[in-house]
Amino acid sequence: MPASIQAKHIGKALLTAGIALFFLVLYLDVAQKQSRRNHDLTRNDQLAYMNFAKKAYETHFQYTDTDSRNQMPLYPWIQALFYSPQMDDEAFFQQGKRLNVALSLVCLLALGIAFFHKFSKIYAFYSILVIAFLVFAIKSPWFQTEILFYTLFGLAFILSLDTLLSPKWHKSIGVGVLFALAHFSKASALPGLLIFISSYGILFLSKLFSRSLNRGQVRHILYHALAPPLVFVALLFPYFQESKDTYGNYFYNVNTTFYIWFDSWDDAKEWSSIALRRRGWPDMPDEEIPSLSKYLREHTTDDIIERFRNGAAKLLRTGCHSSNYGFGYCSQVGLSLIILAL
Repeated sequence: MPASIQAKHIGKALLTAGIALFFLVLYLDVAQKQSRRNHDLTRNDQLAYMNFAKKAYETHFQYTDTDSRNQMPLYPWIQALFYSPQMDDEAFFQQGKRLNVALSLVCLLALGIAFFHKFSKIYAFYSILVIAFLVFAIKSPWFQTEILFYTLFGLAFILSLDTLLSPKWHKSIGVGVLFALAHFSKASALPGLLIFISSYGILFLSKLFSRSLNRGQVRHILYHALAPPLVFVALLFPYFQESKDTYGNYFYNVNTTFYIWFDSWDDAKEWSSIALRRRGWPDMPDEEIPSLSKYLREHTTDDIIERFRNGAAKLLRTGCHSSNYGFGYCSQVGLSLIILAL
């Protein structure tokens, strides 16, 4: 290789390394500033995750339940790997925040590889910068699972698109694995998996109506549509079965089962302090247990509309004005409300 070409390659490598180092230092600086703001370990379920991780450590990773299925096991298990009984809560809190910052860098690297592999370089570079500095740097110094969940769900979404465009058996299995890991970090991944399956349903109907469907295509569509949910269920079945045995529902979660039907968090806390004192399903008449039918019986259409209005107003206050949570998300909150309105 001529010396001029070699020097050019070395120069590009040094420039790339310099840019990467600059953004790394900037990222860590933002994370450090946010870490100083996050000084209360009782905020935003952080203490719940800490207690989960400690119990996981004490039970040799057999502990999977917070009596609410609100916190999923994957993230606390990761934190438990670095826990020591000699740590007090504050020491574990600080270490957990540092670990989450390190984990966020690994997650950014994984997303970066996926983005640069699937999209144009300029789009991938811009997207990773937005993710890094508008979400991850702000959320990384928290003892919470969100960054891990965002990453796993994002990778599952990208692989889902790739599978729909270019189906391969290993991709379909990978989709199931990634959605399972995402769900095991936060119980919010199931809608994404259902959308993926629905996409194959739409594909099936479009080919059926166009009369371009043969037996081989039916097998092809069924395989790639059913492989992810089968892998998903197979990997998480022990957890789902435990939920069924204890709460009577494979997908039990206190938020989506009960809390969503209350008008305020204070009402939900008051009810749960009485009804959920013991592990398992509430021991009370069915008509007194929060549910969609109970909510509709007790609320008028005006009540429901007013609830949405109050929720939107609170979201705007929190995203745009709150000193605790106002991280410049006002435009994102506004966009979200517009999308929901549409």
